[in-house]
Amino acid sequence: MRAGRFVRGVELDRGTMVVLPPSATEHPTLPEAGANRLFRSDAGATGRPGGIELGLGRVSLPPSMTAAAGVAELRGTPAWVGITWGGVWSCPMERAPVDGRATTGRAAHDTAPTTRAAHAAIPPATPGDLAVVILSSTRVIDFASGGSPCPGTAQPPARVTTATEAISVPWSLVSQAGFTIRYRYRAPACAPGLVPLPQAVGNLDTGAMQLRILLDVPYPDVACRGVLRSGRFDLGPPPGAASSPAPGGAGPTVSHGPTGPVQVVGNPLPVGLHLSASP
Repeated sequence: MRAGRFVRGVELDRGTMVVLPPSATEHPTLPEAGANRLFRSDAGATGRPGGIELGLGRVSLPPSMTAAAGVAELRGTPAWVGITWGGVWSCPMERAPVDGRATTGRAAHDTAPTTRAAHAAIPPATPGDLAVVILSSTRVIDFASGGSPCPGTAQPPARVTTATEAISVPWSLVSQAGFTIRYRYRAPACAPGLVPLPQAVGNLDTGAMQLRILLDVPYPDVACRGVLRSGRFDLGPPPGAASSPAPGGAGPTVSHGPTGPVQVVGNPLPVGLHLSASP
């Protein structure tokens, strides 16, 4: 990758997906900054801590795979391509060393080679690889490499799906009883099955909390009119616990977090409650 462009060919899953360098005269209609925003807010890449690359290329994928995402065959189609690879995966029921002894439990596997250069071609069929193909500001698809990093588990085939974008939506406080709040948020009317994913970050000593309500929505996030829905979230331990997020066990003070697309690629904070204490 050089200057936001592929400079050598990349194959995923033994050539199932191919990305070739663009021509010297290829100029995308979507600027790189816009493509980067769409790539980093792709919900399918949430929290991936491995390698990250984004560049302009010419993408080829068979129609048997792209049809599932409502996209025609891609054959040398110009597109922005974001690729993530590696990271640490938790595998069930393996013998993992603990204090020098072997025991049955969950073992972590790091699938990112330590010597891999950022510009190196990605090995074929590397479990955990994800390619985000950005065809336009309203059409994004995900190519998930086949296989699994966990030995002895099912090895799923490579697949193409319609990507969804992680966004933080406006919300308002309905009521608060101690650590439990009820809120109302605005969700797209065209996607009734969306589940709200609260993310709260706060300080145990001051009791100050910032809450965001995240949704994984189809691109683009403004595709349809919003409707109001309600939810509930617990912001911390009950009064009397060893650590209370407010003096005297009172309920925390909750503020509204930023709204709009959320950077989830490489984001160390998943959804849920994240409390810290003052040093």
